[in-house]
Amino acid sequence: MKCSFCGADNQLDSKVCFNCGKPLVLVGEEVKNEVPNNNISKGKKKGKSSLLISLIIILFIILVVLVVLILNPSPKKVFTNSVDKLYSNFLSSVKGDYESEIMNFEISPKITGSGSTGLEELLGKFKFAMSGGVNVKDEDFSFNYKLTYDDKQMLNVDAQYNDNFYVMLNGLYDKPVLVKNASFNDFYEKENNNTDDVKVVLNAYKNAFSSALKSSYFMTGSENITYKKENVNARVSTLILNNENIKEMSKSINDYLSLDDDFIKSLAKLSNTSEDKIKDSLAKDANANLSSDINVSLYTKKITNEFIKIVIEYDDTKMEFQNKDENGSYLLTASSNGVSVGLSIKYSYAYDEKIELKDVTGAVNSTDVKDELSDSLNKVLDSEGYKAFDNDFKSLTGKSFMDMVNQNLNLNQNVNTSDSLNTTYY
Repeated sequence: MKCSFCGADNQLDSKVCFNCGKPLVLVGEEVKNEVPNNNISKGKKKGKSSLLISLIIILFIILVVLVVLILNPSPKKVFTNSVDKLYSNFLSSVKGDYESEIMNFEISPKITGSGSTGLEELLGKFKFAMSGGVNVKDEDFSFNYKLTYDDKQMLNVDAQYNDNFYVMLNGLYDKPVLVKNASFNDFYEKENNNTDDVKVVLNAYKNAFSSALKSSYFMTGSENITYKKENVNARVSTLILNNENIKEMSKSINDYLSLDDDFIKSLAKLSNTSEDKIKDSLAKDANANLSSDINVSLYTKKITNEFIKIVIEYDDTKMEFQNKDENGSYLLTASSNGVSVGLSIKYSYAYDEKIELKDVTGAVNSTDVKDELSDSLNKVLDSEGYKAFDNDFKSLTGKSFMDMVNQNLNLNQNVNTSDSLNTTYY
């Protein structure tokens, strides 16, 4: 056997080379021994690769499930999340301790389905706005009220309290009018002391409502709608309320609230009643007697879950509340038999800002100028807003607004006279 190191020939049964002293190994044994070792090594590498692939697959599946749950929550989850968000928005808008509060809002009507496009357009041009605020610390307030038609002024009135109550008929009467026998508490009562109790009660109702909901009460779907001038494929999560559901929910809510001592104490304070009466009312079973189901549908965007609107349907009546549109206005509508009457609402609020009071120098007592005030109100008919409205009214009906009013008054007077004659006759 030849040594693989030095090449010397050795006996076949030799274990060590006589020349260099290195161990002697048969070629067949070397190959035989090395092959299994290579297979073991490859098997280990293959096992590690399979484990890594399995882990990647599992992680991918978990990720897909999470994405599905996030992007496609159950209708019950959509409802409870919306209720939580609504409550959070309420908490952020309420300040328990403040010196002044500023409020601004604007309302305009929206009517469709009346059968008269001209009437719908005419009514849609009216707008009522209020702006101003209350200083609780100094016990004064100042508010401005405006009525416009097609953005033209019809009425502009200021109401103010600082030691006394004043009214200013801007453009109609040139002096502030003092109204006696009025106090600050007649108009405004600060409820800061109740703020904590209100929060406790609302939070308890929120939690009780969420705990009472069952997945079986819901159905889900989608609908293409227009929101902020965009076509949106909205998720529609509908809570179906029937006699059985309402009874179950009422019992669950009452049971939940009856165990909440803080809720009972706060509600007793707010309602000015005893805690025992609150407990007795919670112990009573609620009975529902609906002629048909009430469907409460929540419309949200599918990916962001942004609230779009809520729709309540019962029999042939539908009520909707839509979130802010592209103009920052909320829309509240009620419809029945194809006719829809709604209000477009803008509002804002702020706390602890300065309130500007009007100069009331030269104010006159309201009891001394009754006739003058009555005559001044007739000047509304000369305003730009009223003139624009009257022109549109004539175009629509063929008569002025006052002619129509007088005609109806005369008609009612004739009817009353006829009834009186008939009564005398019999």
